[in-house]
Amino acid sequence: MIDGQLDLFLHSRAVVLANEIADCLIERNLPRAADCLVKLCAEAPEHPALAGSDMLSRVLATWPPSTPDPYATARIVRQLESHVDSAASIVFGSRATQFMQSLW
Repeated sequence: MIDGQLDLFLHSRAVVLANEIADCLIERNLPRAADCLVKLCAEAPEHPALAGSDMLSRVLATWPPSTPDPYATARIVRQLESHVDSAASIVFGSRATQFMQSLW
């Protein structure tokens, strides 16, 4: 995630798409995020935000998950701490905390 104004001569379409995906995920606009994810994959298949963005989209699609017992809740917390937090750091940069707080 790039903070501040983009310079169109310095920043590629891939950066613009990655930033748009992050914005969509924060806003919970999953259809738009999915559309941008497809475009980013075509534009830059090795982009570092691809895997994390896809994973975060899948998490949000089923959020909040059903927690029938404390053990299920503990598994979800472990997933948030181990996988989701890492992906959020890659996708959102300095806004990762804002995203993670929305899940707690």
